Amino acid sequence: MDIRIGCCGFPVKREEYFSKFRVMEVQKTFYSPPRVETLRRWRMEATKGFEFTLKAWQVITHEAASPTYRRLKKHPDNWKKSNYGSFKPTDEVFGAWEETEKAAAALGAGIIVFQCPPSFLPTELNKKNLRRFFRTIDRGGYTFVWEVRGDWKEEEVKALCEELDLVHCVDPFKAKIERGRIRYFRMHGIGGYRYKYTGMDLKKLRDFCESEIEKAGDRHAYVLFNNISMMHDAMRFKWIIENTGRIKEINTDFIKSLCHRIEYDEEDEKVERLSREAERIVSLILHTDYARVDIEIEKSKLRELCRQLFPDKEYLYEMIYSQRFDRLWEQFREIEKGE
Repeated sequence: MDIRIGCCGFPVKREEYFSKFRVMEVQKTFYSPPRVETLRRWRMEATKGFEFTLKAWQVITHEAASPTYRRLKKHPDNWKKSNYGSFKPTDEVFGAWEETEKAAAALGAGIIVFQCPPSFLPTELNKKNLRRFFRTIDRGGYTFVWEVRGDWKEEEVKALCEELDLVHCVDPFKAKIERGRIRYFRMHGIGGYRYKYTGMDLKKLRDFCESEIEKAGDRHAYVLFNNISMMHDAMRFKWIIENTGRIKEINTDFIKSLCHRIEYDEEDEKVERLSREAERIVSLILHTDYARVDIEIEKSKLRELCRQLFPDKEYLYEMIYSQRFDRLWEQFREIEKGE
């Protein structure tokens, strides 16, 4: 079973990310395509066999992207908002496709994701523009993935995907996949961006992916996390893929216990990491001549680490660590200086 797991964007430094995953969906190409040289450097830095996918520039799909296009391309003052987004047959939209294709080539990417806004509704004009766009551009061997977020009927999405050879992209906890030579899932969080997937969520996702791969003829699936805990959820999902079978093949109580343990192990690892960093600062206060300003810099780094590891519990830093550091400084450093 080939499930390719990763994140939407780099949640950590590139070197660390490349060491842990083999695929990543580039987000910057959606907002403002980086220089080709930058993308080529990413390609060179990546490990052997690493795969990039990318989101198409929003100028193609989003009418609200027109100010961005105007700023980046230094468009004349007679620009018209009506020329942007919704796959319209305009120079602006096709120019944005050219920039997207350049980015894909620089990354060596084979998959391009076209994410539509909820405002892209199934009107006859939108369908006409969609057909014209994908029939006009040079597909160049790329796989085109279409993420629909508007109020579309299942049969409409399926028919257009089949007609235009598009892979239907969904969050499997929110929508039904209609069609695709591969399976491409973007995980936005069941309850929104701040949602952290439970072990059972990820176990169900594993089983779902296996079923969908079988439906697609034993082809591979992509699972890209795009929530606040994307890195940790992707790592936990990777572990589940490598170490468990289907729920129906294993005692459900055992799976719940296993997933529960995985989550607690992860929490313990986070706490241990924070404790190590805190003890290092304690050592700096007690056993070095670090100036107060340098200690404050180290404290700010620990505060940021606490925020990253426990985004919903930022108060932990002030409750557990900050007061302790201040107390040690007062007891040992200020006494030494006769203050």
